[in-house]
Amino acid sequence: MQKNASPSANRFLPIDLPDFDSTYVDKKTIEAHIRRAQAISEHISQFSSFISELFTGLTTWYTKKKERQFLRDELNSFSDYELSDIGISRCDIEDIVAGTFVGRRSDFDTTNVKVLKQPKAVDDLTQQDDASIAA
Repeated sequence: MQKNASPSANRFLPIDLPDFDSTYVDKKTIEAHIRRAQAISEHISQFSSFISELFTGLTTWYTKKKERQFLRDELNSFSDYELSDIGISRCDIEDIVAGTFVGRRSDFDTTNVKVLKQPKAVDDLTQQDDASIAA
């Protein structure tokens, strides 16, 4: 055993062997450095992907928050008459903004609603006019 060798070097390298090939250790060291660099690169890639997804999520959340606030402000600016005209009340505004509003169709009285008949097609009218002219 060599006297100048450090104890940590003796633990990893077989220095006692007379036919020791240092190029083998150098290759293994280089391979270990390459694997370590690849692992670090993979971690950096995962971290940057996480940061990107986080930023995208925050941007989406902020955009939706601003849209909800705009909708809330717009509906609150309506008078009670205008809100009732579109079939909602002030207490429904938060449900509408949250997207959980279910309209109250049973509140509408449909007894006085008359169903309009569909007008005749334009072709039918022109044929009738042509027939009355020919007669």
